Amino acid sequence: MPCRVPLLFLPSRSSPVSRAAVVKAGREYNELIKHLKSGRSYAESERSGDVGALNRVLADEYTCTSYDGEISSKVDNLESYRTNQNKIASAEVLEQQVRIISNYTAIEIEKIRYVGSNAGKAYDITKRVTMTWIWRDFRWQIAADHSSIVK
Repeated sequence: MPCRVPLLFLPSRSSPVSRAAVVKAGREYNELIKHLKSGRSYAESERSGDVGALNRVLADEYTCTSYDGEISSKVDNLESYRTNQNKIASAEVLEQQVRIISNYTAIEIEKIRYVGSNAGKAYDITKRVTMTWIWRDFRWQIAADHSSIVK
């Protein structure tokens, strides 16, 4: 059975860095997160390939700084989906900007409105997210991200 690689990991062959490729990767990453936080069990997310896709899109040295200042690693992030009680009903990208830094690095800045629930408590929040994308092993990976709540 051939390995299916989501389009998220296949930018233009002529040049690994293009704004359009990073914009597309960012949107596909947001869709992946929505699937992972849709309320399905971890086993279902694993069977569908979503956990594997997240493992591939996060660089090994990935670091996340959350809106409340907590820092987590790739391992922490993947593990959080086993017991995740955060369910996203919708995630609307309100703004998305990409800045190319080098041939293999880009910065993406988004403004996203999330509606969902966490441990049964409903929320409707808007966040600013900054992601550092790197081109490695013929795919885009997120090396770091940071989010803050827009008031």
